[in-house]
Amino acid sequence: MIQYTFSKQQRLLKPEEFKDVLGSKDKLVNSAFVLYIKPDTHARLGLAIAKKQVKKASHRNIIKRVVRESFRLIYPDLPAVAVIVMSRPVIVKLDKAELRRSIDSLWQQLLKKKVPVSLASASP
Repeated sequence: MIQYTFSKQQRLLKPEEFKDVLGSKDKLVNSAFVLYIKPDTHARLGLAIAKKQVKKASHRNIIKRVVRESFRLIYPDLPAVAVIVMSRPVIVKLDKAELRRSIDSLWQQLLKKKVPVSLASASP
């Protein structure tokens, strides 16, 4: 049985991990989000929702909640990649359903994309 959890092992936590993924040139883009992608030992998520683009903390939290929920549900199907999700300015105009459609479309693009297998020795 698949467990749909979002554990600490599925998160990017350290600044070095973020820098490493952001240094990658591989990304997926749509009107609301930019996904930076780098091969890893298993699928991991980092969020970077800029205060400069989304002024209200409550809106930033809603965006993060929607992205985390979407990641949690698609996690079993994702390839072994570290992903950083960044917001774009238009995001403040979207409601929860539009946010979900937007991030889900990027996950689908990622599933279709050929991602090289990682040789990294990162700890899970």
